[in-house]
Parts: sequence; structure tokens; C-alpha cells
Amino acid sequence: NPRNPNEPNEPGDLQAALGDLSLISLESLRSPNSMRSLSTSSYPREKDMHRFLMTTALALAGFTTSTAVADTITVCADGCDHTSINDAIDASSHGDVIQLSAETYSEGSEINLDGKAITLRGTTGESGAPTSILDGVGKHQLLICTTGETSGTVLRNLLITRGFGQGFGGGLYVENASPSLFNCHFVLNTA
Repeated sequence: NPRNPNEPNEPGDLQAALGDLSLISLESLRSPNSMRSLSTSSYPREKDMHRFLMTTALALAGFTTSTAVADTITVCADGCDHTSINDAIDASSHGDVIQLSAETYSEGSEINLDGKAITLRGTTGESGAPTSILDGVGKHQLLICTTGETSGTVLRNLLITRGFGQGFGGGLYVENASPSLFNCHFVLNTA
């Protein structure tokens, strides 16, 4: 018995055929004999159905990824989401903005951006100069980008001062990474 390739006779073929009810119009369903009138050629072939489902799944995956909303995480001494920049980075996801206030931040340890595509954004005064200050108090490196940060990792409106590095990057240490910097001022850092 040769098998008709358009006729479902295996469980997978039947599932594929039943999965696409868009081939049946609503008008045809009103008739009591509607299902009998369907020809086997109206069933989709399993290969076509797999292609359709795969394309749909990939499209939906891309759609849901592209519609993700970035969070803004605030950091300040009192009344914000976090009081530590490192805690905010730990809580962040790709695309998030960590918003600093117009104050001085002395973390007590390096600020590691952990390879995340996030924005660490300070504030500016009327002149456009940064008013969010990262201060290493001469004891440690300030910012570290060593885990593959890309141009999606953004440092903006920061005054980076008094960072100390043992031979490398007192204010900002970058290795195997390429973060983006905008309106960042480096003052009194040593390495």
C-alpha cells in the first residue's frame, strides 16, 4: 500500500494536520457534513507544518525579547532603590539604567560592571559638568571592565576621582572590553 504524502496516517501527521485549523473556513464548519467534505489535500504536509511552527516560534521569541522594558534603578544615600552602586549592578539586567544622584559615592571597593550591557548614569549641573562623583579615596581602582563589556555598557556624566591601581587603571581599568564613555571626567587618579 503506497502512502499518500498528504494523508495523515501517523500520529505526528495527524497532530500537524489538526494543528492548523486556519485551513478550514468558519462557513464550512456550520454545515453538519463539513468535516466529510474536506479533502485530504487540505491537510498541511508535516515538513511544511514544522517550518511554519519553527518560523512562528522564532518570530515570537524575537518579538518578546525586543519588547523587554529596561528598568531604572536609583542609587543614593537615602530613599532610593539601593545605597551601593555595586548592589545596584548586582540587581540589574541587560538594558537597565543605574541612575546616580548628585552626591559623592565611596564604595570602599572597585565597581565591577560584570559584563552587563547597562548604563551607569550620573547627573550634571547647569554647566553640563558631572555632579555624581565616584571617589576611590586613594585606596582602590574605581571602575572595572574586564568581562567582555561592549559599547552597550555605558558610563555617562561621572566625575571619577582618587582611584588607585597597582600599575593599571586607577580610575578605570579596561581589559578585553570596550565600554562607551560620555561626559566622564577623570581627576587625580593614579596607577
